[in-house]
Amino acid sequence: MGAVASRIDHSTDLDSQSVLGDYTFASFGQDLAGEIYVVDLAGTIYRVEPD
Repeated sequence: MGAVASRIDHSTDLDSQSVLGDYTFASFGQDLAGEIYVVDLAGTIYRVEPD
C-alpha cells in the first residue's frame, strides 16, 4: 500500500441530479489498469470515463 500523494474532493462534481440522474451508486473500485468502476444498487457496473 502506498501513501496518498494528494487528495482531490470531487463531491461537487457528482452533487447534481443532472450529473447522476437516477443512479444510486453503492460502491466503486479500481482495476489493475487504473480504470475506475462504480456499481449501483441494482448490480449494474459502470466504467468511469473522462470527458
